[in-house]
Amino acid sequence: MTPYTLNTVYILQRKIAHNYLLIEYLEDVKSVLRIFELKSGKHVAEIPIPIGAVSSLSCRRESSELFFKFTSFITPSTIYRLDLVDFSNTIPSIFRDTNSGIDSDHFETRQVFYTSKDGTKVPMFITSRKGLELNSESPAILHAYGSHGNIKMPQYSSLRLPWLANFNGIFCVANVRGGGEYGQDWHYSGRRAKKQNTYNDFISAAEYLVTEGYTSKEKLAIMGGSSGGLLVGACLNQRPDLFSAGVPKCGTMDILRFHRYTIGHAWVAEYGCSDNKDDFDHLIKISPMHNVPENRNFPAVLVTTADHDDRVVPHHTLKYLATIQDKLRETNRPIMGRIATKTGHGFGKSTEMVRK
Repeated sequence: MTPYTLNTVYILQRKIAHNYLLIEYLEDVKSVLRIFELKSGKHVAEIPIPIGAVSSLSCRRESSELFFKFTSFITPSTIYRLDLVDFSNTIPSIFRDTNSGIDSDHFETRQVFYTSKDGTKVPMFITSRKGLELNSESPAILHAYGSHGNIKMPQYSSLRLPWLANFNGIFCVANVRGGGEYGQDWHYSGRRAKKQNTYNDFISAAEYLVTEGYTSKEKLAIMGGSSGGLLVGACLNQRPDLFSAGVPKCGTMDILRFHRYTIGHAWVAEYGCSDNKDDFDHLIKISPMHNVPENRNFPAVLVTTADHDDRVVPHHTLKYLATIQDKLRETNRPIMGRIATKTGHGFGKSTEMVRK
């Protein structure tokens, strides 16, 4: 039995407007907006919003107007307005939106719950074109982070819609343990000696997508950055048969030495430290650089870093790239690296860099 349960509810924001209390809840990794009478606490209405995230609530005590910003995997930041005088119509209207150039109404996001290796239920978002007939020919990208208690709520990217629109692709985000989606216990169950749970959750997500017919092993790629890059590297090593390609972006690929560089010492609480024998024993099993198998059918790999990354220093990626190029000399799939210049750990990029 796990110490956490799904449907755990957290309050993210509280606001008062026109004698009403407005509360944003986090329920199963997505925003829910509810309105209550201020004096009695009686629930009045729930504002209907699709699967996504509310980043701000704005209102005044003396006004009946409510404004909030909303985003999702398929919707860029949009400001909505709602008048609290008439609760017969709680559907918010668009006050200001962003023209993405692609009609987001053509796409949809669903949420599923799959079972991990130890029986734990894990949520996953799946975004695709509406009405797309899912089968083994559908290309899919699976993404996750699962570290430091970070919550991976729905987030928009302008680079994602062309993938969905032009290639009939599927984009999936697995909310694996190690994140904070269900509180501290969820985080701690994917931390230090329990870090393998994070990778088991991710591998189980991939197995679910294949078993349920969303995609096939030959069409499934995995992607993650920073700690998500570590996750991708570890899972490529552990289950090379399950993926066609992997993109570990600026990942912590040498997990035995991360604490010796720049801010790496701050992550000891998350991973442990190889200077400690007990920590070394579990770190050596998951370190991407130290576990590359000699497998002719290893997935295609694109590793990325930046020359000014002072958070996860480039040597992680460069050593990992050299290792896989050496170990996988007989592979029939491409092994590539891309090193950005004049930029860092995802920050300081020009618009041109982001578009590439």
